[in-house]
Amino acid sequence: MKNFLTAAILTMAISQMTSTVNSIIVSHLVSPDAMAAITLFVPAGLVITAMSTFVGVGAAILAAKAMGRRDKEAVRGILSTALVSVLIVGVCFAIAGFLFGETVTSWFTKDEHLYPQLKPYLTVMLGGGVIMMLSQFFNQCICVDGHPIRVTRANMLVFVTNVILVLLLVGVGGMGIKGSAIATLTAYTISILYQSRHLFSKESDIKFGKPAFGKWLGPNLLQGMPMLITNIVLTLMFFMINTIVQGRLGHDGMFVMSVCMNILMIGIMLSNGFGDTILSLGSFLYGQLDYTGTRILVKRCLISILGITVTFTCFVMLFPGLLTQLFGANTPELQAMANQGVVIFIGCLAPICVILMFANLFQMEGRIALSPVIILLIPIVLLSLLSLFADSPNDTFIWYAFPVSGAVVVTAVFIITEIVRFKSRPKRLVPILLLQKDNGNLLYEVSLKNDISSFNAVISSMSSNLMQFKLSDSQRRHIELCSEELLLNTIQHSGIADNGHYSDMRIIQTDDKITFSLKYEGKAFNPTLLATEKKNAGLKIVTRYSSEMDYKYMYGQNMLYLSWKIEDNN
Repeated sequence: MKNFLTAAILTMAISQMTSTVNSIIVSHLVSPDAMAAITLFVPAGLVITAMSTFVGVGAAILAAKAMGRRDKEAVRGILSTALVSVLIVGVCFAIAGFLFGETVTSWFTKDEHLYPQLKPYLTVMLGGGVIMMLSQFFNQCICVDGHPIRVTRANMLVFVTNVILVLLLVGVGGMGIKGSAIATLTAYTISILYQSRHLFSKESDIKFGKPAFGKWLGPNLLQGMPMLITNIVLTLMFFMINTIVQGRLGHDGMFVMSVCMNILMIGIMLSNGFGDTILSLGSFLYGQLDYTGTRILVKRCLISILGITVTFTCFVMLFPGLLTQLFGANTPELQAMANQGVVIFIGCLAPICVILMFANLFQMEGRIALSPVIILLIPIVLLSLLSLFADSPNDTFIWYAFPVSGAVVVTAVFIITEIVRFKSRPKRLVPILLLQKDNGNLLYEVSLKNDISSFNAVISSMSSNLMQFKLSDSQRRHIELCSEELLLNTIQHSGIADNGHYSDMRIIQTDDKITFSLKYEGKAFNPTLLATEKKNAGLKIVTRYSSEMDYKYMYGQNMLYLSWKIEDNN
């Protein structure tokens, strides 16, 4: 979890820094109206993200579960189908941007200050939408392959390249806001080249081939549907927010909204980081039927995101001027207006982040309907309150719609999840999270220190624990023998002996198969190579008595798998 979560949070933080720093540079080098125009583009950007999510994220979730089952053929078919889908949708965005840029721009604003800034930015960004979509999809593929830190490096490359190019094209070259868009797309193109080095290497388990639209397009789109609905809802919500704020407070109000939006994007960045951890690592654990590990993962993510957002909220309330000056509030009147709006707005940060994380959780669980339902609550409540408060004679009252709606939606989510949990009886579900408390399968799992005494204790208790499994005597002996050989070989030869850490061993029986898994930290050590290349006697026994032996280094851990087809007890 720490390996993946750290990388995911860093990745999202860097992505948000790219957007935020870009806005700050444009605000200072061009004008505050240029930064407001970038905020006006947010709904269009969310449409691109929505379609990328629709055809890509759902596929990544399915691929992660298939990877957990060690079904590599399914992983290939799922992701190959998604790759072609991403390219097709991206070409459609390019056509819309280059042929209909003026029309699309007029949908977002007709303000004489904002229109000339938004048009060149929107045309270039829509035209190059396929580049951003492809980069996002490759990030998801690399996470599925178990190397999230490489995604972090790719996003750091985007950040550094984008900042340098924006300063050159906007500051030195005088290209204005159009230069900012070109810089962003160029940075993502360089990132794609970096990502390709891993995806198309021998090290990667991700292999692309002929797409299987007949088999995987439907499941991919169905799994991505909640995220599509989420992004469409957020797109419409931000569009309506911009319209209401422009109508009531003008372009100065849009500047304040831009500052608030950047704050909210920091929160969305956090929730996406935790959400990606749940969707990728959680789906992998879920695919292994490891519900205990999934619960631990989700609870720690929830506690972490609450701690971070509450701390940041307190900081903004105490020092709002630091943010508003940073974003280019260049008059005392504008700064006073922005400070007041930001202090009120920040109360919605923690509730919205938690709601978005729950949406990811329910999607991972396969609750396809519940995820978009709780997302729909946000715009329904927020826009209703925003329209109501916009009629107040006090201009600042409009900002109270945000924290009040956050509290209302969190309360509604609690009520909805309790109803679902009540209807799911007698199945036992964790309150609010709706995760299963047990998997209903025959299971033996243990964590042991990496030393011989702990190994001996586990081996001595294994026989009695395996008696619960519905197996023939000979197959039970084969499982015991193979488990013992792999565990002993790992402790003795992988370099983890007496290192103070633990290894996790797990044996689970499903309808037609027994699966053994062993996970431990440390340098990559593949015992299957010893079995095939160095003719290790013990491991040759393992390959003889098991149906399949597989190894993968991912999420900072060595992972060993054995499987047996269940024999007829008769």
